[in-house]
Amino acid sequence: MEIARRLQSSVRPADVVARLGGDEFTLLLEEVAGLSQVEQVARRVLDSLAAPFLLEGREVRVSASIGVVLSEPHYEQAQDMLRDADLAMYRAKERGRACFQVFDVEMRDWAHARSGMEADLREALARKEFRLLFQPIVEIETGRVYAFEALLRWHHGKRRVLLPHEFLPLAEQTGLIVSIGTWVLGEACRYARTWQNAVPGAGPVRISVNVSAKQLADPRLVDDLRAALQDAGLTPAALSLEVTESVLMESLDSSIALLNRLREVGIQLHMDDFGSVYSSLSYLPRFPLQGIKVDRTFVHRMGARRTDLEIVRSIVDLAEHLGLIVIAEGVETATQRERLIAVGCELGQGFLFAKALEPEAARALLAEQRHPDPKAA
Repeated sequence: MEIARRLQSSVRPADVVARLGGDEFTLLLEEVAGLSQVEQVARRVLDSLAAPFLLEGREVRVSASIGVVLSEPHYEQAQDMLRDADLAMYRAKERGRACFQVFDVEMRDWAHARSGMEADLREALARKEFRLLFQPIVEIETGRVYAFEALLRWHHGKRRVLLPHEFLPLAEQTGLIVSIGTWVLGEACRYARTWQNAVPGAGPVRISVNVSAKQLADPRLVDDLRAALQDAGLTPAALSLEVTESVLMESLDSSIALLNRLREVGIQLHMDDFGSVYSSLSYLPRFPLQGIKVDRTFVHRMGARRTDLEIVRSIVDLAEHLGLIVIAEGVETATQRERLIAVGCELGQGFLFAKALEPEAARALLAEQRHPDPKAA
């Protein structure tokens, strides 16, 4: 097994590499000089797994989350060390892909709180605690609404309104993201159709929904999409799915095959956070996409570094050549807007144009643009 071989090559001959089951491995390092030496090994492991694997002639990328625990006198049994290493691993997962975390005792309190949040998360759908807000995607020059992106909020009864980054990693780890994502698809399609009916002459209202890695791996996704569209009576072309660049690039060939299946439904596909992780310009023509969203880091740095302005210009030029729409994320200043116009970017999203809106406010914005107030003329 190639993963096991790479792990073995990252440690000393006397160290132990063992598979715990599934995709979990444990490394036992004896007679180490201290934490710094263990951290060096963790970095070597991450580096060794960063290179792509070839699986049946296809390029596959994987990453690891590593939990580190040092042996202490209070550990009486091996399973106690494994438990704490597991806690550290889950903290590493929350930090993002391809990183490691050293255990400390405060993580046990975190694990207790996490367990409580997981229980609440399992009940949240039944309690109808999730809500959708909608941020406009606009024509940069005119400010007119092109589409809305559906953004999830959790109105937690015991806490407050939680933002996605505060609970979606846990939903992804537990698999709850699949049922939550199905709900989001259905609600987003329903709102789009409701607005279309409520605003005469509005035509199909475009709606955009984020899809996670776990959802993409779910074999029911295509059926869930069809059901959401059919139940709402929404034309498939009005729905866009946003998938992050990092998720698509993990396994290039399988991602392309999956996107082709999704395209058969008739929906639009957009690559989110483009440029945030990989230099995927060369791969872009292989994906069956209709649009890309330029990562906000490029937009924010356009004024500070000319190279970032030229990168955005190159992305826009390539997208135009490929027949893709380009949406700039995180537009916050008039200067950013002017520079985006100068490089030919037609669509944008960010606080300069509008924050995330309640459903009724989104409907009102559509109605206002379809029927401008004559007093404002």
